[in-house]
Amino acid sequence: MPQLSERLLKRYKETFIPTFSPPFGVQFLSWYGLKRWRRVSRSNLTDAKIRAHLEGRRWIGVCGRAYTREIVIDLDCHNGETDLYDRADRVLGAFPESTLLPFTTPGGGMHVHVLLEQPSWTRPAVAYARDRLGASGIRLKPGYAELYPSGSILRAPLGRDSLLLDTYNWTPVQADRIACLQQLDEMLRNGKVDRLSIPQDYRPDIAPQHGGERTVKLTSGSPIPYMGEIDALLNVGLSAPSTRNSALLKLNWYFGAVCGWCAEDREEALIRWIDTRHNGMSKDYARNPEVVHRQIRHIVLHFDERKIRKHNPGRKRARKPLPEAIQSHIASLPLTDRERCLLGEMMAWGLNRERDAVDGWIEVTIPSRTLKGFDRNYSPVLKSLAVKGYVVKTRNYGVQTGRCNGYRIHAVPH
Repeated sequence: MPQLSERLLKRYKETFIPTFSPPFGVQFLSWYGLKRWRRVSRSNLTDAKIRAHLEGRRWIGVCGRAYTREIVIDLDCHNGETDLYDRADRVLGAFPESTLLPFTTPGGGMHVHVLLEQPSWTRPAVAYARDRLGASGIRLKPGYAELYPSGSILRAPLGRDSLLLDTYNWTPVQADRIACLQQLDEMLRNGKVDRLSIPQDYRPDIAPQHGGERTVKLTSGSPIPYMGEIDALLNVGLSAPSTRNSALLKLNWYFGAVCGWCAEDREEALIRWIDTRHNGMSKDYARNPEVVHRQIRHIVLHFDERKIRKHNPGRKRARKPLPEAIQSHIASLPLTDRERCLLGEMMAWGLNRERDAVDGWIEVTIPSRTLKGFDRNYSPVLKSLAVKGYVVKTRNYGVQTGRCNGYRIHAVPH
């Protein structure tokens, strides 16, 4: 078997592997057939495991995350359906502007991958694909046609018994699996795959029930990490053992602080969520669900609403005015407004720390994050002050980052 290059492996991971962190699935082939999927929650998806998948020694399956780079339509033939290629043609008609990547599966079905122009929130991306498929007459139901990511394990493409198909006649583009992988890599490398673009003004036509469903607007902006965790919990559920307590606390805070729900609604939503999203990861729930329900009531009861900080985006923290001695001194210097502002803040920093002046200079240590508070783009301004002789760099306290945090500046004249 030819050796897979590092660049080929990198492009494969960027395209089909959403993340290397658990959970993911592993499946082996035994003498009596396929073994059941084994969910891995305590180790990462390494390059060695991916190579073993591509070399046909095992299968790996990936789980959806809050973000996705692709949509997958799983067309099954578990019950002897004879309309597999008719369904595939309708899927092809649902995305005429995109290059579909269909792959065979060991069970005789087909996984059709649709790559996205840019990473998107999983839920609106799946909803957009569902709308397009519905308009083409595709009936989504388990065991017939399913959409991924959905929180379940999905077999990664081009493992054992998986070939890339030609969408013209639904036959393999190459008889050899490694040849299929190399041809796919050439398509990706040369930009021959047209990707699906989700309109920015698209909003999924979803009416969530009053409960554990997500009720905030999903956009393609840059969310804070906390909201990404909330989205993953609501869509996927528990993904590893010993995470139930943390998940319940986060969701209770989200429902109370963000959604503004009362205690009764929070309790109902959390109970519904753990009943449907525990994913077998909670031993306490498996032994006795009522114990977990009592814990939820305890969490909701002790939620302190006084700790919620009301955020006013229009209100900014006022900066303390500079001392009069510094203001009068920097006003007489031949500097720009930004240079005067940064120099004045640095002088006030040293004055507040009561640094002793030596030959008219004081030495201060100012972290870079503090300088960013003075001026967001302080670097060119600080360089200009150094060139003009008002600031001198001294000891370097940030060797690992290559940044100098020690400076000598003019002392405030008395």
